Amino acid sequence: MQSILVVGGAGYIGSHTVQRLLKKDYQVIVVDDLSTGKMASLPSQVQFHQVDILNTSELRKIFEKYRFHAVFHLAAKLSVPESFPKHFEYFDTNVVGTKNLLKKCEEFGVKRFIFSSTAAVYGNVQSALVKETDPPCPQNPYGLTKLMAEALVVNQGEIQKDFKFRILRYFNVAGAELDGSNGPRNLHSGQLILNLGRSAVNDKVVSVYGTNFPTRDGTAIRDYIHVVDLAEAHLEAFNCLESASSTSGVWNCGYGQGYSVMEVVKAFEAVNQIKFDIQLQPPRQGDPSQVVANNELIFKESGWRPKYNDISLICKSTYDWIKNGIGQR
Repeated sequence: MQSILVVGGAGYIGSHTVQRLLKKDYQVIVVDDLSTGKMASLPSQVQFHQVDILNTSELRKIFEKYRFHAVFHLAAKLSVPESFPKHFEYFDTNVVGTKNLLKKCEEFGVKRFIFSSTAAVYGNVQSALVKETDPPCPQNPYGLTKLMAEALVVNQGEIQKDFKFRILRYFNVAGAELDGSNGPRNLHSGQLILNLGRSAVNDKVVSVYGTNFPTRDGTAIRDYIHVVDLAEAHLEAFNCLESASSTSGVWNCGYGQGYSVMEVVKAFEAVNQIKFDIQLQPPRQGDPSQVVANNELIFKESGWRPKYNDISLICKSTYDWIKNGIGQR
């Protein structure tokens, strides 16, 4: 049985990925510092180690013990607003932490690496649909640190010729398992749909940041992807790397369709029969006006096909998860 290390596996996206790896009968080992991840999101058969990826001595012990076939790296600090005052912390975790993992992969002969990146590396894009080949221009320290981490991964592949990687640039991730078994547990995230769910349960007051963007209604446009589709993209990336003819590279993970903030608010209200009190606020520092995925490459190079490309479904599954109180545990 092959051993797979999932770093950040107790987090939102990581835990959904872990569940799908287990269904494929891999031995899954999770490393997470639990700064935002939750033990409740992990199945009992997972072997768990509470370790910070800046702790190289503890990482060494884990790599020595298991001899991993592949590493899925999903651990990161990821709040755009927080990344400005805490830019050095973001550099440490997102850049130095990635360097530490790559160094251990080289030392212990791990030749498969799936890296969680972000559409924040693109910044303000000129095209309606951003391609993987578009020049990155991050607008915030979070996006910058992820781009720097990407560079480390690419460099490792250039130096270590048998090291194969896939960088997944996520767009806005939301939703929960439709059976209610898993979903977002860090309810203080700044993600829009999660905030709507939290507001629907609490006071129904929603802040909309920025109404003068150059978009169809003045609010920022984003591409939203259901967390289950994204978890499946991780497995597809790994499967592709296992092919003898595979090559390393970058995939956008999105639906290729953008929704403005106000369109998402209205979709949430409609499907969940909620009415929000909208409060207009100035735009947040570092927020680009529009980022929507061109997803042609992942379709071309893999068998991944989204199953939950439905903004109403994403909004409903998020609200069902939160209102049932599961995300509090």
